[in-house]
Amino acid sequence: MDGFAIISLSQMMQELGEDKTNLILSDFRCPLAPDVEYFLLHKAVQFTKCSISSTFLVFTSFRRSNALIGYYTLANKVLMVQASSISKTLFHRLTKFGEYDATSKSIIIPSPLLGQLGKNFNHEYNSLINGDELLKIALDSVKRALSLLGGKTVYVECEHKRVLTNFYERNGFVKFWDRPLDPDETGLKGRSLYQMLKYFEKI
Repeated sequence: MDGFAIISLSQMMQELGEDKTNLILSDFRCPLAPDVEYFLLHKAVQFTKCSISSTFLVFTSFRRSNALIGYYTLANKVLMVQASSISKTLFHRLTKFGEYDATSKSIIIPSPLLGQLGKNFNHEYNSLINGDELLKIALDSVKRALSLLGGKTVYVECEHKRVLTNFYERNGFVKFWDRPLDPDETGLKGRSLYQMLKYFEKI
């Protein structure tokens, strides 16, 4: 997308070293989603080093410097989607590249998880990109990966907040499950997260 530069956290650590990378990350603030801020500041580097997930930083030019305006994280996962939780049309599409489990009446599919997505509110950098633009950048990365690996879906997990579900629904996601929080998932409100799936017509 014009005007934005995307660099992987892995590449940044290789080129700049871990200390300088952490210094750049420390400028990130996301008061609307403290868990998103916490992940980037305290978990992203370790998850990258362990190949648990891949984090991508989004920059733009602002006042003659490069401003960190947002980031997103992707991870490889396997999903079980029950037939009763989505439309018949979508379920039929998923059967083309998934494995059907007759016992649970579900389709099992490999799918990337868009695990984190957030804008940097420090220095009012959040005004330099909107949520739809940041999500599109993330989804374009997903589609490039799927074009190499196969598959046609991505999913997110979000809190039970209407502003969040409206945002993802507006961008083509549909709810398919309500996943209970794991014991180590602290800092989130409620007892579960909505899982929302997007199917790409074209990759």
